Amino acid sequence: MSLSVWKSSKKQIKFLVDLHLEELSSVPFVSGVIFAKLRLLNGGNFRKVSDREEIVEHRVCWNSHFEFECKLTATLTTGILDPSYCRVSVRRVIIKYQTLPTYSNHEFRFI
Repeated sequence: MSLSVWKSSKKQIKFLVDLHLEELSSVPFVSGVIFAKLRLLNGGNFRKVSDREEIVEHRVCWNSHFEFECKLTATLTTGILDPSYCRVSVRRVIIKYQTLPTYSNHEFRFI
């Protein structure tokens, strides 16, 4: 299969993603500081870190808003979009600039 045939079998489409990071409930810690790292796994190079927030009554409220561009590919014959994932890893801060290993990893599928 030549490169020109492969290139023409997929179409690239750009989307503007609006991601809201609201809160994390049922945190098993009484106190501490938690933050989230967000990373687009494919379709772009989005990487951001949320604000560091205190645990209050086993909950962490971020109310953060992230906006980024995601490039997805679709098969020309079917028009079905290939999946794209965004990983949100939640981390806990021990001392001011030290963090524990990842507390929780979640991958969200856009398509």
